[in-house]
Amino acid sequence: MADPSSAQQPEGFLSTPAPKVSVCVPFYNRARYLGAAIDSVLSQDYRDFELLLIDDGSTDESAAVIGGYSDPRIRLVRNDTNLGIPGTRNLALELARGEYLAWLDSDDRMASGRLRRQVRFLDRHPDVAMVGGWLRRFDDEGRFFGIQSKPLVHEQLRATLLFRTS
Repeated sequence: MADPSSAQQPEGFLSTPAPKVSVCVPFYNRARYLGAAIDSVLSQDYRDFELLLIDDGSTDESAAVIGGYSDPRIRLVRNDTNLGIPGTRNLALELARGEYLAWLDSDDRMASGRLRRQVRFLDRHPDVAMVGGWLRRFDDEGRFFGIQSKPLVHEQLRATLLFRTS
């Protein structure tokens, strides 16, 4: 497992106030997609977030992609060995500093305005513990091919969470 104290981050970063949102992006060998995922987070109109990137032992050029960014909100943690999705997501839960947690798969792009809308809703509804959204699906060439719906009703969501976390 990665040593959180050895995470590559700007000096003094952890002494800054905790952000409102931790955007967690676990990845393994995603150099091809990672830049677009990072760009989609950094271009959000809601700015009070950290971008927690967790490299699950990649052997491709993923580290080089991240090295091209200097935004102080980016935190990179590298697992010494490949822990797989559950272990890496659990590490993200341990390291996230935000009041809210937003997941983004490393081959996805965050919709414009997502953080602003979700934070506003959660702030106005303190009795709600989780929000989500539907997905617009694109192929590797960027061609749209459909929408994937997600549960909208509490009972549907509870049933889904028995088998899936996202």
